[in-house]
Amino acid sequence: MQKTHVVLVILFAAIAGVLVSVAFDKSETVPFATAFEMPGVPYKIKGTVDQAKGIHYDPEVDANLCTFYVTDSEGQTVQVYYRNSKDPRPQGLEQSEDITLDGKVVDGRFESNKVSLKCPSKYNEDKHQFETAGKFVDTSSNEPFATAFETPGTTYKIKGTVDKAKGIHYDPEVDANLCTFYVTDTEGQTVQVHYRNSEDPRPTGLEQSEEIDLYGKVVDGRFESSKVMLKCPSKYDEDKHQFETAGK
Repeated sequence: MQKTHVVLVILFAAIAGVLVSVAFDKSETVPFATAFEMPGVPYKIKGTVDQAKGIHYDPEVDANLCTFYVTDSEGQTVQVYYRNSKDPRPQGLEQSEDITLDGKVVDGRFESNKVSLKCPSKYNEDKHQFETAGKFVDTSSNEPFATAFETPGTTYKIKGTVDKAKGIHYDPEVDANLCTFYVTDTEGQTVQVHYRNSEDPRPTGLEQSEEIDLYGKVVDGRFESSKVMLKCPSKYDEDKHQFETAGK
């Protein structure tokens, strides 16, 4: 083989390597059109949830599947098939301002198993109030579980961390709207939380959360909550800006 041919082979190999690297670089978002042109290749899509088309989650049919529509930055609206056994219905889809999908096209449809949502504040920033059952409760400060148990029926904001060692229990076959887990508050008291929300049966990111804010009250001797706020770490390697799928 001539020297020129060897140089050309090396050059083409280098270019191919760069193209593959770019294809899997997840620091940049692409429109749905790009994903449909390259089925099976994982991409990051940024857009907004089309609330008018609805969000469908039926745990009796498939407890791990949630479908909804997203409009990307170029205006194309696509139905998304979101499947995640640990997080069957992403928290805050209805309230989201922006959504970022990690997924790929499979058999002609866009499938995703991880999303990131930008949502507005869940309470009035000026009054620091949260509405529950028609009553406004001051949430400008956090209270320990002890205070909530001293005054059953009154809604409080509890800040703490999820005790992952005690596990998170969600069984849609038993009760599709109930998820239980343990939280340790700022004073070190650990309490089982009964989280019940028909639109958001299992909060996104419980296992990955660094902190949790609970809005709830004590009912019949147990702490019940219908809304939580989580502080979670980044979902991907910030240095490499890459997303791993099927070992690639």
